[in-house]
Amino acid sequence: IMDNVIKVQIDEFRSVILKEDGTVLIAGNKGGDILTGSDIKPGDKGPNGYTLFSEHFLDKMQPIEISLKATDIFLRYNGLYILSDDDKILWEFIFSHEIMQGSNFKPTSETFKPPVDYTKPTGEAYKVAEDVEFFKTTEYVRYAIKSDKSLWGWGSNSFGLLGNGKTQGYENYPIKILDNIKYVDSSHSHTLAVDEDKILWGWGSNMFGQLSPTNIGEDFLFPTKIAENVNKAYAFNNSTYIIYDDNTLWSVGRNRNGQLGDGTINDSHIQIKILEDVSD
Repeated sequence: IMDNVIKVQIDEFRSVILKEDGTVLIAGNKGGDILTGSDIKPGDKGPNGYTLFSEHFLDKMQPIEISLKATDIFLRYNGLYILSDDDKILWEFIFSHEIMQGSNFKPTSETFKPPVDYTKPTGEAYKVAEDVEFFKTTEYVRYAIKSDKSLWGWGSNSFGLLGNGKTQGYENYPIKILDNIKYVDSSHSHTLAVDEDKILWGWGSNMFGQLSPTNIGEDFLFPTKIAENVNKAYAFNNSTYIIYDDNTLWSVGRNRNGQLGDGTINDSHIQIKILEDVSD
């Protein structure tokens, strides 16, 4: 289809492509089909009997370019986050005016269109945060690490995912969670962050011991020290995976489908060593 592609993000509605030169392209349509090269016509019916796309989305049968250069892209339901390559500004690009969860969500108190001509009619773009070095988004919550190594979060606070002592509500604006952070990862229920001193912090659900062998079934409402000498950690559903600085990989938490890699389907509240010589 094209050359010099470094990242592709795909959901059931569209694909987003990032090229080496920072170009961002979108293909697909609201009806859920990525139609590049297709001979399907507006109004045609899909296998489920629904109209695949309308005339309004005809221009997305071939990838269209957004007039904003990026260093990274992050696709989510009904929108896209773009980290711009020149000023480290994080933008939220909304594909339609129906914002996620039906709220009047505004990513920042100073929302405005970027100083570029966005391709129309795909939606609006809002400035979310400045000076962003790293970004992570899940279906319901987002995290940004800024150049000063501070970690910020916003979105749903289910399970205490924002680490502010609460388990309910929705934060419309980024709130500060921790300092001195170099990496963050999150699942739908728990979050992990590694600081510059290689200390692993965790918060959110501990239903399966994915954060701690104590207080099983409880939510950790504030960041809690989990381990030391950690290079990287990953959160997936109710399981945690940790790479220590000796390059060993350990897992803990839910193991219903054998995801902990120990040859069983038994949950574990204690970390299990899986592999050696693992790089992050």
